[in-house]
Amino acid sequence: MKTKAFSLIVLLLTAAATALRTVCLLTQYESQIGYFQESAFTIVYRALLFAGVFACLLSGVLLSKARQANQTPTACQCGKAWAPLYTLAAACCFFSGIYFLTSRASNSIVLYIATGIFSIGLAMFFLINCSSDKTKSAATSITLSPWLCLAGIPALLLMLVSSYFDMTVTLNGPFAAPSIFAALFGCLFLLAEARMRAMNVSPRFHLAFTHTTFFLCTSVGVSNLIFSLFGDPANGISLSEPARPLLLLAITFATSARLFFPSAPPSARSNAEKF
Repeated sequence: MKTKAFSLIVLLLTAAATALRTVCLLTQYESQIGYFQESAFTIVYRALLFAGVFACLLSGVLLSKARQANQTPTACQCGKAWAPLYTLAAACCFFSGIYFLTSRASNSIVLYIATGIFSIGLAMFFLINCSSDKTKSAATSITLSPWLCLAGIPALLLMLVSSYFDMTVTLNGPFAAPSIFAALFGCLFLLAEARMRAMNVSPRFHLAFTHTTFFLCTSVGVSNLIFSLFGDPANGISLSEPARPLLLLAITFATSARLFFPSAPPSARSNAEKF
């Protein structure tokens, strides 16, 4: 119950941070200088961002004993609640990959193509985990699952690199820095997922990474996607292209499945292994 209550708190913090960040991007962002205007919205958003990240990271310490005593997260095929979330994650990865592959950014074409290929690989991971089938083909898919999960790590790392070297935005501005940290924690979450599916579980780090990744990927991905649809197209910010926020939203759906619909089969290992 304690874990569920904390996840609900994280959900409320995430919703508030997402709403405030969206308002700030649409009304307070100055493309000429690359920063937000100083206002009550931006001050509250920054405070909420730091509070949310701190609370999410603290969850690994506060909740690890309760989670381990109750039910350790383990490798599992998704049930009925997971299927729509993983389907949405697969769709986001697929369309993100298509955007990257068809990008005409001549100075980053190789980087974009590689990111697109790995994004589609991550889409395959989500697709093969959308079924609770227990046939031999499903068993083979589960064997490949950790490796396909790892395909998301280079996709996010390449997205991080392109965000870092994007000359159209300031590095410590409201676009680059949050996107970089969201991608970084997305990598940590996928690494924890791959270890989990290889039956090597670390509940403390898994909880911290999952909560923090959900908070950052949701608030950054949703607001950046809304900005790409309704923001000023004349500012030339490549970070607002749909490819990056769609990839972050895929991680959002994956973390949502773990946080709000946890499940584990009886055959899964229940003993947690520490780092």
